[in-house]
Formats: sequence, C-alpha cells, structure tokens
Amino acid sequence: MQGRRKLAVIVLIGAGAAAIACFQVLTRGQQAIVVPVICVVLIFALAIALGSDDTRARSMGRRSPDYKVVGAKLDEIEREMKRVGLWQETPLKEEQYNFRRAFAMDTMSYDQWLQFVFIPRVKEIINTKGKFPLSSSVGAQAVREFDTYPNAQALISLLSEFDRLFAG
Repeated sequence: MQGRRKLAVIVLIGAGAAAIACFQVLTRGQQAIVVPVICVVLIFALAIALGSDDTRARSMGRRSPDYKVVGAKLDEIEREMKRVGLWQETPLKEEQYNFRRAFAMDTMSYDQWLQFVFIPRVKEIINTKGKFPLSSSVGAQAVREFDTYPNAQALISLLSEFDRLFAG
C-alpha cells in the first residue's frame, strides 16, 4: 500500500503541474476540455494517497472478530462435518494442494477444501494471532455446494454464521 500512496502523491503533483501549465498554454476552449480531466485525475490520486489501509478500514466500523469466537465456530463446523459424514480420514494427494481456482474447485471437493485448507488456515491465523481476512464467503459457497445434500443444513448455517463474524 505504501508504494501505491507514493505513486499517487507523484501523480497528484504531476497533475497539479499539468493543470497550471494548461492555464498558461491552452486557449479557453482547450482548457474547458483538458482541465476537467486533470481534475478527475487529481481527485483519484488524492483518494489513493489518503486511502485506507487494513488498519484504518477496521477502525472505521470493521473490527476483526475475536480469536476465541472464531475458534469456537471453527470447532462447531468441524464437529458438524464429522457428524454428517463429510470428514475424510485419508489425507489428500500432494498434487491436490496445487489448486488455482477459488475453493480449490479444480483439485478437490468443497468439503475437502473446508477440511484440508480452510480449517487449517484459520487455525493458523488464530494460533499466530495473525490478521483475519476482511470478509468471508464460505457460507455462500456452502449453499451452492451442499444444496442437494440433505443432511448439510446445519453445516450451511454454521458456515453462514462464520461469514457473519466478518460482516462488520
């Protein structure tokens, strides 16, 4: 983010200098066309230069959920996956971790992704007191993935509750 802000400040200064030069060089008709464009560039550069970083975004009403609350919800999700038979005892093949698509849809099923990627990653964030993402969409994906699975309603609810922890 710091590099973007420096670039934005440079653009801001450059656009300001261009606006001043336009007043000295261009005719009134040309100024009427060029100056509004420069003003838009100035506004965007200023917005980027003053823009929010992760800390500022969280301090403006978007607080990170408590580690204990997230951990408890994760434990509920894991218990429910085991209860409905979506917990796999055998490990994944190493190549299944080489995914490129969201939720690893190109190498594993959604329940495998929850068990082998999502849960371990969230536990790692909790254990290291790392930063949580600003949002979550595991519940929304669960609705799509488990819509035909008759025993998954409670799991869908738990994953949707997990999403709401990050809704701010």
